[in-house]
Amino acid sequence: MAKRVVFSWIFPVDVLGGGIERVTRRLMDGLSKRGHDCLYLQHDVETSRFIFNGDDIGDLCEFLDNQNIDVLVNQNGYSSMMTDAISRAQWSGHYIVCHHNEPMYLRKIYGLRRVIAEVRAGENSLGARLAWLARLISYPLWQKLSIRRIAETQARNYWRANRYVVLSPSFLPQLKWLIKKPDLSKAVAIPNPLSFEISPEEAEQLPKKNEVLIVARLYDAEKRISAALAAWQIIETQDQEGWKLKIVGDGPDAQFLQQRARALGLERVEFLGQQDPMSHYKSASIFLMTSRVEGWGLTLTEAMQHRAVPIAFDAYASLRDIVEDGENGIIVANSDVAAFAEQTVQLMRDTERRKSLAAKALASSQSYGLDLVLDRWETIL
Repeated sequence: MAKRVVFSWIFPVDVLGGGIERVTRRLMDGLSKRGHDCLYLQHDVETSRFIFNGDDIGDLCEFLDNQNIDVLVNQNGYSSMMTDAISRAQWSGHYIVCHHNEPMYLRKIYGLRRVIAEVRAGENSLGARLAWLARLISYPLWQKLSIRRIAETQARNYWRANRYVVLSPSFLPQLKWLIKKPDLSKAVAIPNPLSFEISPEEAEQLPKKNEVLIVARLYDAEKRISAALAAWQIIETQDQEGWKLKIVGDGPDAQFLQQRARALGLERVEFLGQQDPMSHYKSASIFLMTSRVEGWGLTLTEAMQHRAVPIAFDAYASLRDIVEDGENGIIVANSDVAAFAEQTVQLMRDTERRKSLAAKALASSQSYGLDLVLDRWETIL
């Protein structure tokens, strides 16, 4: 039975934006082709406004009723603002909350080293540095209170939702611990779909070059591009075939990372800014992911569907849903920059192994084809 569905996220749905934007657009387009009527509602969290077709809708529940919405899909599982808004009024529709990261991701991002770095960061204002200093002084208490706030947010979302979606079954134990709910009957794991319409046959014919690719938001606390640059410094001293590293993306740490690359004396690194990464996936032979935390790692499956072999730090649980070490990619011990560089150089030098891993990466990526993922979505709409 066709449904009238509204998806909501905090930014406009720009396919050149982040992974959640790309996934949201893919799901909306795919469900529309299956006969569902899909709308998009932006939630401006800074002003708490909900925006539809450029206009402030006013009361959320009135909008849902007036638009005859059957299902509301809240892609912002990080916050309970939308949950609180619909809980204050009566709306009889089906509410789905999606959490697009590890439930405890903030704990990884704001570890002790990060807090110390923020205290020392000269680019931060004096007020910001003092605020971080206060967190450092009270670090154990601050962490405890932060975890409590995360737990309260996720509990509110879970109890109000009809379905609570995570990207991997590996995240369910974290969620269970956070909300102190043993059975999680509302929770379901649905992976993100492949981003691009490229057939395996077309991907098999792509002409690969001596290129290594990173596609990421340039936010070092999460993506750790600085670790990739440190590894690349080692790689440049060992590689004799002129491999290049391309970095596609933008973000708050873009200038810092470019300065870091210059300080390391890197000669074969290109910062390409935010752009459609597809042409770079097509030519890249190797894809690097140094993220400290991810929900799914959408760029991994994007690379794999273009026959680029992934090399990733073993930093988050859902990585092993996607990459099987030595079969369709390479997993390196978390934070081991020297091993990361060594594995990359070895793969550069071994053409036959690279081709074998690329073929298996392509084959395994098909498990996340759009139609397969849409089937799972339709079971919960």
